[in-house]
Amino acid sequence: MLTLRNNEFIYILKFSFLTAIIMICLYSILCTRKCFFMSNNYQRILCPISWSDNSMNALKETVNYTRNHNIQLDILYVIDSTLLAFGSFQPVMSPQQQKELAEIYEKKMTNLIQKILDEGSSMYQVHSHIRFGDPRKVICENFLEEYRNDLIVLGQPHLNHLHRALTGSVYTYVSKYASCDILTIH
Repeated sequence: MLTLRNNEFIYILKFSFLTAIIMICLYSILCTRKCFFMSNNYQRILCPISWSDNSMNALKETVNYTRNHNIQLDILYVIDSTLLAFGSFQPVMSPQQQKELAEIYEKKMTNLIQKILDEGSSMYQVHSHIRFGDPRKVICENFLEEYRNDLIVLGQPHLNHLHRALTGSVYTYVSKYASCDILTIH
């Protein structure tokens, strides 16, 4: 039979108590992370996309949540006119160029919305938007004022250092200046 001295017994008790506290903390962190959406009463969610894998993963999670909780979803793609004009002799795109580019992305957006509707979302629940301009300003200033979104869901930024240095990160700007809650999905 194993006998323990008083010091060993106290040590075992302290160790098991600390282990229990650590397990409770980890559990609460994981539950908080998975239940972030549920802790607030959101009515209209904005999910800006850039067609990257990260933004599409964020959109997928947001679509699932909005479908299950009957929440309005705005999907926004901003055609970054600052990058289109960079390095060209034309500082501004012509109306014809804007129209052609808008048609291309409207087709992509229509296909995306159809896929979301095929998965079970309502056509009254999902709204698509295409805008021209600086994505940072369009998201934080123009779009939020017009549609009054409660939450912005962003995918983790994917820019390289050069692009971020030239234009600044949309994620950083939105997280700093948006007037509503922000959730980043990795």
